[in-house]
Amino acid sequence: PGTPNELAVSVGGRLLAVTGRGDTGVSILSLPDLEFRQRIRFPQVVGWISGVFFSSDDSQLVVECYGKAGILKFDLQTGESSAVAPDGFENGRVTRLSRSGRHVVAMYNRGNLEHELRCIDPSSGRTLAISDVFAVPNGYMIDHEFRLSPDGSMASVSVAGGRVKIFSIPELKP
Repeated sequence: PGTPNELAVSVGGRLLAVTGRGDTGVSILSLPDLEFRQRIRFPQVVGWISGVFFSSDDSQLVVECYGKAGILKFDLQTGESSAVAPDGFENGRVTRLSRSGRHVVAMYNRGNLEHELRCIDPSSGRTLAISDVFAVPNGYMIDHEFRLSPDGSMASVSVAGGRVKIFSIPELKP
């Protein structure tokens, strides 16, 4: 396994997910004793992991990947996985899935430091909205500069000039 750099605690506080760059899957541990519960293997090479979280009912684990892999969802009961990688994701950089599972928000590279957000319906892959183009301060650290609110209604992005831009979801209006 790779270096653990992504952790998630389940909503109920009973499980811990651990994964990281170069890892081939996710380890699930029980809390507070850190006893090994299960290992879920990635169905494909994912590269850099940009986020991990449990669904609100702790039945699924979501792994957000940097680049073409998009988002991987795992059923914790069956271990089955499904990919949510929108069409045309070759220029996608970082993805986030709302905890409700109703919206994927992906950051797309438009060239150099210019990016845009796209809100996507994960069940159909259809793009629902595209934000205005914005410049990020550092093209290599965008996974740390892009977050969704816990309720999935807003996205925040660090933009050039030391500012933060907030977008509504699914409309992606500032």
